[in-house]
Amino acid sequence: MAAALPERPATMAFAVLAAVTPGLAVIDAVTHRLPFVLSGALGAVAVVSFSWDAMDSGGSESLVGAASTALIVGVLALAWWRLFDGGVGLGDVALLALIGFLCGWWSWAAVWGALILGFALAALGALVARWRASGPGGYMPLGPWLLAGCWAAIALAAAS
Repeated sequence: MAAALPERPATMAFAVLAAVTPGLAVIDAVTHRLPFVLSGALGAVAVVSFSWDAMDSGGSESLVGAASTALIVGVLALAWWRLFDGGVGLGDVALLALIGFLCGWWSWAAVWGALILGFALAALGALVARWRASGPGGYMPLGPWLLAGCWAAIALAAAS
């Protein structure tokens, strides 16, 4: 049974992220909603597995970094939601804080990379959608683009 468990407990958070990413992306693309059931479950698993990893390794630097980046990114996203009504939904706010937590496990650079790439992909997607529609478009889901940026940052952080 021990061979079935990951070497580091933090790996479980990323395995659950891999499991819920397709569902979050498709649901957001179709309904323009990010279900808190999926993002909340992912957040709970991430907190437990990162805490377990910190206790197991005896170092809390990564956990503190993840928590602080989640707090800062979450507060900024909440302010964005509050100030610019209709620009972003609360599901996006929760997802941004979650991306801050997951990528903050490695570094601030991973968080910045995930956010910059996610928003750049969203801007590119909006340009293509506007060009194809030949006029101003409606709402565009942000979640799939943010998740793509998150995965790219995770891959780069894990490879380095």
